[in-house]
Amino acid sequence: MIEHMMRAARDANRPALAEGSPDQARRIIGDGRDALGAGPEVSNVANIEIPTRSGFVNGRVYRPKASACGLLVYLHGGGWVCGSLDDYDVVARSLAVNRDCAVLMVDYRLAHCGTKNPSQVPRPILYLVYARKWFTDAENFVSRARFRPPG
Repeated sequence: MIEHMMRAARDANRPALAEGSPDQARRIIGDGRDALGAGPEVSNVANIEIPTRSGFVNGRVYRPKASACGLLVYLHGGGWVCGSLDDYDVVARSLAVNRDCAVLMVDYRLAHCGTKNPSQVPRPILYLVYARKWFTDAENFVSRARFRPPG
């Protein structure tokens, strides 16, 4: 899948992500979404809000079928600088189908490059803690499925 994305970017003469600004990298990733297609079919996709100390972070739950064997929590790629739930939708669908488990993809606030203010730096790992709590507190989520990290 990643090779397909990279080949499509080269064929379209897009610059490498590291060659431009964060905004250019965000556009390149967004533009590459169409090259991947729709991804595998899953039984349900739900957008959610995960409560955090400072409000909410968006998430999306993918269920491969009615009963999943567990939950995989996934932070999308992008080096904390670019990427979104929509940009990695195909990846989450593929993980759900190939791992036969529900996938909770957690979005995160993207880094403000060049900032000196640590409060503006994203805290994606902390969001995993909030996602774990949300999963534990959610009633009838994956019928008492196991929480499991990818890998």
